[in-house]
Amino acid sequence: MYVEEYDRIDKAFYREKQIQGWSRNKKEVLINGDLAKLNGLAECKNETHFKHYIEEKIKS
Repeated sequence: MYVEEYDRIDKAFYREKQIQGWSRNKKEVLINGDLAKLNGLAECKNETHFKHYIEEKIKS
């Protein structure tokens, strides 16, 4: 239903575990590609927060 590609297995594993910990609503928004809503559903503000994910994607 949703796919991301990574060059390194450790980054892919980390991302998989991150998404597994999300609520059903967040997963559905991600699957549907509505990233604007994803930010609003974020419950935490630590290193797994959506804005940090986008920052990492920009750096890559």
